[in-house]
Amino acid sequence: MEDGDLLLIDAGCEWGYHAADITRTFPVNGRFTAPQRRVYDGGAARPAAGIAAARPCARYEAVHDATRRVLTEGLVALASCL
Repeated sequence: MEDGDLLLIDAGCEWGYHAADITRTFPVNGRFTAPQRRVYDGGAARPAAGIAAARPCARYEAVHDATRRVLTEGLVALASCL
């Protein structure tokens, strides 16, 4: 890996019929470039939107739609910076 590269870790596990994974991205040199930071920050907002939508009796689709909406809004905002 070289200075300016990003390291993506996608780790998963399974236990007792439950499967989960987590994905994280780190700058190799410890600092994001400005464009990398904008992309990272846009993606980082998704989990909070999903957690906020997760309520008792909420359908999976509601959680998925909340995270998809935040991701789409972030990508549109990112595209306007180009």
